[in-house]
Amino acid sequence: MKKSRLLIWAAVLVLCTACYVLLGKKSSSAETTDSEETDEETVLAVPSDTITGFSFVVGKNTYSFLKNDDTWNYSGDPNFPADADKIENLLSAFSEVSASRVLTDVSDLAQYGLEEPANTIHLTDSEGGEYVLHIGNLNSSTGDYYAYTSDEKTVYTIDSTIPLDFQIGLYDLAKTESFPSIDSTEVSLVEVTSENGLFSAYQDASSNTGWLLSDGSRVYEGDDSKLLSLLDELGSISYQSCLEYDCQNPEAYGLDHPIARIRVRYTEVSANTSVASSEDPSASGENGDAAGGNSEDGENPAAEETTTGDAAGTEVVFLIGIQDESGRYFIQREGTGEVHTVLASALADFLDVDVTSYRSLALAPLSMEQVASLTLTYEGKQYTFEQQETTAQNDGGEDVTSYTCTRNGKTFDADTYQDFFKTARGMNAQSYTDAFPDTDAVCVIQFAQTDGSGRTVSYYPYDDNFYLALVSDDGQDSADAALVNKMDVSTLLAQVQNVIK
Repeated sequence: MKKSRLLIWAAVLVLCTACYVLLGKKSSSAETTDSEETDEETVLAVPSDTITGFSFVVGKNTYSFLKNDDTWNYSGDPNFPADADKIENLLSAFSEVSASRVLTDVSDLAQYGLEEPANTIHLTDSEGGEYVLHIGNLNSSTGDYYAYTSDEKTVYTIDSTIPLDFQIGLYDLAKTESFPSIDSTEVSLVEVTSENGLFSAYQDASSNTGWLLSDGSRVYEGDDSKLLSLLDELGSISYQSCLEYDCQNPEAYGLDHPIARIRVRYTEVSANTSVASSEDPSASGENGDAAGGNSEDGENPAAEETTTGDAAGTEVVFLIGIQDESGRYFIQREGTGEVHTVLASALADFLDVDVTSYRSLALAPLSMEQVASLTLTYEGKQYTFEQQETTAQNDGGEDVTSYTCTRNGKTFDADTYQDFFKTARGMNAQSYTDAFPDTDAVCVIQFAQTDGSGRTVSYYPYDDNFYLALVSDDGQDSADAALVNKMDVSTLLAQVQNVIK
């Protein structure tokens, strides 16, 4: 029994060995039928500065370039913006093309993918010499590619440099523009016009946050933190590919009627340069009049920009077309003929942007210096507070600032008023709402500003978690409604008790 078992195992071992040998022979038969030399051999040696013409294949298309007086031209279009630097870099690999293995007496090019090569590259040099390199399959074991030149009987294995470098499209050799490098801190205006309407955000010194927003009919204060986060995304946008350098059929890309128009104004300031500006979105661009406005008619406030030193302002407008099969958007900078693609994810926040999402949630972000007087209405009574600032020198000759306050014309404790003011001006909404109060306000605070404008914030009971605040500016026909955390209003009402005693 034991002997029988040993015989069985011996038979299995012999069978496995035979299979291994057969499989090994089969896997290597493609090359062992041909003679092989393993010494490294130079396949081509054509210095790039001597090459005056070349062609290569992309799919079923062959692209040819000729060099005239140090200028490269695409044979299919004399106006094509060929990039000499890209071409010279591409051709530099031909200075020396070496083979790690050489197969001779080849009888079947098909087994190397060379009967119908993946690419055929032709070169001509300044002496009239002509060279050809046919590229076939990848050898997955070594990472090399099979190739041959003019002798079909000799196949080489070359590294992946040239095969991969020539897996390109025509526009990979074009001199085209890049998406501009835009620093969010340099942006003074961003405007998006789309099916969602108008979104315009621009820097303005009159805003307490530094930014104003407009939907074309109303102006709001912008949330500077949220806006800077949005503008940071401009730095992550890049073109994926160029499709045309001189587009004559914008309708093919949906650019005759773009789904969105993105306008950006940014200022680059060199060293030792200071810029003070109040941006006016209507200063340029066809949608300028709708880009911002005052609270009544949508017109932008007057704008003035002053610079010292060397400063350069730039404005760009991008047209966004339809999407291609991979979901990328077609994009064109207005005023150019170039059409590019861009990732949908890079544009998502700009295409979906709306004013509400970027409004400041601060209800009355005013400094004490901006407020001439404050009137509080509580339980049917009004209390008007005014604060005066006095500066005098102490015994040491130093300026010392002190404050005095009045309530309804009578002296009032300045510290108590300041505590109340800080709470009142620091109130923030959780969100804006379309709700409207159905009861009387528990507290109304009117801020009369030193520039003659005014803002009123009224607080109404709403539900177990929120108060409803109505915010209106002098001259504004309607008020904005916002939900405010109930605990925050409770803190405010506690301060109210301190100033009405």
